[in-house]
Order: sequence, then C-alpha cells, then structure tokens
Amino acid sequence: MGRPKGSRNKVSSDSRRILAALVEKRIPDLDAMIEDTWRGIEIEKTMIDPGTGKQITVLGRLNADPAKAAKLVLEATEFSMPKLQRIEKTIEHASDEELLAELRRRERIQSDKEPTPSQEAIQ
Repeated sequence: MGRPKGSRNKVSSDSRRILAALVEKRIPDLDAMIEDTWRGIEIEKTMIDPGTGKQITVLGRLNADPAKAAKLVLEATEFSMPKLQRIEKTIEHASDEELLAELRRRERIQSDKEPTPSQEAIQ
C-alpha cells in the first residue's frame, strides 16, 4: 500500500525544504548580484600614458547589462509570486450552466473596464 491520496511525497517535500533553505541563504547576495549585473563591475586599472610616459589610473565598468538584471529580478520574483497558469475549458466539455456563468463573468469584467459617465468627466 502506498501513501494516502493527496499526501505529499516525502522525498519531494525534503527536496523543496532543502532548496528553499539554499535560496533563502543567498537572498542577501541577490541584491548585490543584480546591482553588479545592472551597473557592471567597477574596475581600476593603472597604466603608463604612451604620450607623456606618466602613470595614470583609469576607472570604468565592465559587463553592464540592465536587461539581464531586469530578467534576474523577474525570475527571482517567481519564488514569492508564482506565475498563474492559464486554464482553458473547451465548449464541448462545458455544461449549459457553466457556459452561462462564464458569459456573465466576462460581461461583469467588461462592464468594470468601461468608464462610467462620471469617470469620463474626470478624464
């Protein structure tokens, strides 16, 4: 006999707990990683100016990638706010009551989006 229906698999539960602890441990580093990705790594290089022969120090940043930093933020957000999955139901499998309820729901959503006359006056 296996585990009861609806109960969690022990290995999966343990794996999730371990992964959550690992991620939680790295949260303080996440801000610095995103900042470094956004702005790039600050560098300081000392070299000889070929024109004057004097030693100069050059400051700069390498590998700045704001788009990648934004992607990291979005990916990290999924840990606290999982993506909603879209569930569609085909008409062939829906009862008349379900179709009518869905139609009313969509009408309510549409009417909430349309501005009332008082809202139009404000805009």
